[in-house]
Amino acid sequence: MRFFRSVTEPVFGWVRRRLPFSVVGMLDLSPMFVLLTLWFLRIFLVKSLMDLAFRLR
Repeated sequence: MRFFRSVTEPVFGWVRRRLPFSVVGMLDLSPMFVLLTLWFLRIFLVKSLMDLAFRLR
């Protein structure tokens, strides 16, 4: 558990500092923002890079 906390806390802390509304009362929404960002990047960025690779081929 300590390993996961030490790996994820820098990212979650950065999100909390940049988006103060990510903490609502006692509910921390920073993991949701990180997961949504990763999901978006996976879909958008990877698809764009694959399209570019096929065009260059």
